Amino acid sequence: MTKEDLALIKEFLIEQKIDILTTRAFKEDGKIIITVGSISKTGSKKDIEFKGQKFDIEYGEFSPYLEDVNMYLKEALKYVANDNQKTMLEKYISHFESGSVDDHKDS
Repeated sequence: MTKEDLALIKEFLIEQKIDILTTRAFKEDGKIIITVGSISKTGSKKDIEFKGQKFDIEYGEFSPYLEDVNMYLKEALKYVANDNQKTMLEKYISHFESGSVDDHKDS
């Protein structure tokens, strides 16, 4: 990818309100594919036109691994020492489910 591609991807992600921290970008056959690390595939979209470029957004990257992480985080909830730890783990679980960086930051 070129520097121009990367700048366009950044603009696109800002418009879509997707934080760049949980994404990867690929260019295939002239289309840019953005993958979002999450368990849920909700939010995936195809053939979005932005400034003359087609984009796909695919949620659910690393889903099997994140499901395992969440299984252990849910188990860890049984052993929290206080509400602060509980909230932190719940926000991590939500982050891995949805791919929302805001949940991660709130943890």
